[in-house]
Amino acid sequence: GWRYLGGWAGFVYNQGNRTVNIQRSYTNADKVQCAYVGNNGAERCAGFIGYAYSYNGGRLNIQDSFAHVDIVEASRQVAGFIGVLTGQGGGQTTISRSFAGRGVGRSTGGAGYQSGGFLGEMGSNNTVVVEDSYTRFDLDLEASTGNASFIGGFIGYKYSNGNSTFRRTYTSSFIDDVRRW
Repeated sequence: GWRYLGGWAGFVYNQGNRTVNIQRSYTNADKVQCAYVGNNGAERCAGFIGYAYSYNGGRLNIQDSFAHVDIVEASRQVAGFIGVLTGQGGGQTTISRSFAGRGVGRSTGGAGYQSGGFLGEMGSNNTVVVEDSYTRFDLDLEASTGNASFIGGFIGYKYSNGNSTFRRTYTSSFIDDVRRW
């Protein structure tokens, strides 16, 4: 299936004590759509980066950046800014002064799980800092075929052995899933 699709980048990978700096960057698009191919899922789809991975001391810094995508569609790990943020081996990710603008994430045939207004899934042994960032990205999971779980206005699903800090973050996301009751 189509995986790792973002309005600005599909996959950002960094390792070995190197730094990737993304500054004053943005995407403005009508639609980012991860589609099923055969039995493979359509996942890790977001307005800015589909999948960001830092390994073995790699550092990722995102500053003053935003995503404005009207519609993001995938079976799971749908997000306004980053679909999956993960890593291991002592890396660090810092996101500051960045946002996901008004838009909607939709589940297309999957469970719709691990979806969030800003980050879909965050799982890392690295240090993660998110500050002065917000989202207005909505989630519409009515079309999902399974039990939509791990859904959040800012982060859909977070697991971590590393340190995580969130400062001055905000969401005004609306989450719609008719099976919630």
